[in-house]
Amino acid sequence: MKKILDVIDCSKDQRVSFVTFMLQGKAEYWWRKIKNNAKALKEKINWDYLIQKFNNKYIQESVRDRLA
Repeated sequence: MKKILDVIDCSKDQRVSFVTFMLQGKAEYWWRKIKNNAKALKEKINWDYLIQKFNNKYIQESVRDRLA
C-alpha cells in the first residue's frame, strides 16, 4: 500500500482514508474499534497513529526489531 500511496502522492490524511477503506474482515473490525477508542479519548487519528497501531497489532515484535 505504501508504494501505491507514494505513486499517487497523497497527503498523510488521505492515506488514512485510503488504507482504512481497503481493510476487510477482522482488520476492518479492528480499525473501527481503534477509531472509536481514539475518538473517545480525543486522540488525533493520523497516518503515524495508524501505522503504530497496525504494526503493534499485526507485525510481530521480533520482526519489528529486525526492521528497525
